Amino acid sequence: MSSDKQTKRIFTTDPLAAIKELDNKLDSCMASFDMRMSTASSASLEQLAAEVKQFKVGMKLAIDLIRTQMTQVTALVDDVESRGRRKFLLFRGIEEKEGESLKEVITEIAKNTLKIGDFSPESIRFCYRLGKDSAQGGSRPILVRFHSLDIRSSIWRSKKDFKGTGVSVAEYLTATRRSFFNEGRRNYGVNKCWSQDGSIYLLTPDGTKHRIVSQFQLAEIMKKFPPTVTAAVAGAGSTSGKAGQARSKAGRFVKPK
Repeated sequence: MSSDKQTKRIFTTDPLAAIKELDNKLDSCMASFDMRMSTASSASLEQLAAEVKQFKVGMKLAIDLIRTQMTQVTALVDDVESRGRRKFLLFRGIEEKEGESLKEVITEIAKNTLKIGDFSPESIRFCYRLGKDSAQGGSRPILVRFHSLDIRSSIWRSKKDFKGTGVSVAEYLTATRRSFFNEGRRNYGVNKCWSQDGSIYLLTPDGTKHRIVSQFQLAEIMKKFPPTVTAAVAGAGSTSGKAGQARSKAGRFVKPK
């Protein structure tokens, strides 16, 4: 029974977390073994200790190799998913109304607020609100898939015109990139971390702009440039929790039937 529980605990849905846990368990077991072996003096036990040490080195190399490969595969999958989201934008702060036509709503905003004269309902492939419908009203985020990158880019370039309207627009980031985005803003402030074409950028105190591609890279940056209290407070309000990047249950966009 205990071995079954242990197996379930190791093989989680996060491969990198599973590898890390396996690595930690190996360290723990080897430390316990070394402690017991320290009292041994016979030649046979010393030989066994040498063989186990060699096994430990081999296992460490194997784990490091698997970790590297999994990191590369995870990054590749994330890149493919991000490319599939290039024509999407997420709108927030648009009040819900009964019987609303979201294509018309987005078109009105694009033409009147953003001054994009050639925008029309046909510029939108599909759009819908994310999250469960609520009888209490509200303003669930609207996910919009445009027909072309040019149309999407024209909206994105004009996003500053939303200032003071209560409406905002954000890129539809993958779960991985959203975590980089939120952590960067939480630790360095809203103005120091931003997204562009699905990539996450961070400006460190030395004036260097970094394109964040992995959690390891972000952790190394945070070691070199520890977050300040002021920056952490400034960034705290930017990680908007559930509204940060509302998405479907699977974490991917789903076109309604």
